[in-house]
Amino acid sequence: MDTDNDHKDMTPSKLVELAFDRDAFINTMWTLYLAAVAGVVALMAADKPLPYELPTKIALIIIFAVFARLNYSAIRKVGHQQDILLSMLQKEDAAEDAANLKMLILGLRLDPCCFRAVHILFDVAVVTAILAIHGFPCAR
Repeated sequence: MDTDNDHKDMTPSKLVELAFDRDAFINTMWTLYLAAVAGVVALMAADKPLPYELPTKIALIIIFAVFARLNYSAIRKVGHQQDILLSMLQKEDAAEDAANLKMLILGLRLDPCCFRAVHILFDVAVVTAILAIHGFPCAR
């Protein structure tokens, strides 16, 4: 497969379409992540004791950590794809149109440092909630 020829067929409008497609994927991944966060917090906030509390909490932490890591990786990969779209757009001949499209795609692009900080903040908050609600297991 000749990827150089594939890139030559990419028009600025196709690049914008791909950028919006990638942005929609990121929004879906964030929605899924926030739903998982809300679900775990709701489960822990329910006023019912967990069966086998310590093993259940450990299992929840492990499952959530794996999910959070996969979610983070997927969003980072899409961010990398957006970077590739930007570099392809910079190679376009129509300078003014390409500049306008580049600004549009940049508006969709996540700031990697901010994204990482928010994701880690939520991750730590969820793990803390899992441990703290119904008391820390080691404090009994």
